[in-house]
Amino acid sequence: MDRVKFFQEMFEVTRAQAMVFESMIEDIPDSRLIDFGKFVIERFEPMKSKLLIIKEAIFDFRRMQIENGIRNGSFSFRTIDEMKEYLDTYYRGKDIANGPASYFDYVVIGMDKEGRLVNKYALDEFGRYLVLDGEDVSEVYRWLFENQHRIGKVEFHHPAKSIPSIRDRGTDIIDNKPADSRVVEMIGGVYARVDKS
Repeated sequence: MDRVKFFQEMFEVTRAQAMVFESMIEDIPDSRLIDFGKFVIERFEPMKSKLLIIKEAIFDFRRMQIENGIRNGSFSFRTIDEMKEYLDTYYRGKDIANGPASYFDYVVIGMDKEGRLVNKYALDEFGRYLVLDGEDVSEVYRWLFENQHRIGKVEFHHPAKSIPSIRDRGTDIIDNKPADSRVVEMIGGVYARVDKS
């Protein structure tokens, strides 16, 4: 199969553009090209550059292949650093997992545009997602490495179902994790850490 010609005809791009796209997905076998073509076409939107759509689709298709390999057992990251590099490449500005490490199920951990892990359930004083500190970052990365099948699989849980059961047990929560000796206050119906200094 002439893959360059396939790209030219499928996406109505120049030969040079088709050659660039083909080089970006040379590891995708010919048998998966039709699936890839469908994947790209599903993303077409009016007023959006076709080249940008194709580039984003190549990126997302690669991410999906890796995550499908993790879930079916044909692939796994060998080191935490390898996993961190993957997350930094594919998850900037995206949700990574819900309820990792000691966080409650309703808490979604994502990565901001700068590559920092953020708690997407809590906001800082400027209204931005709360950036995790060093200890929490290490704990989340360790958990993600041990639970690689949960990367990219975000399930949304309503916090109202979790908080009453926590209160019934007499447990306070801070940053959506069980509290230690830090001070907590009820803010907008949710317990949050309050800096008393």
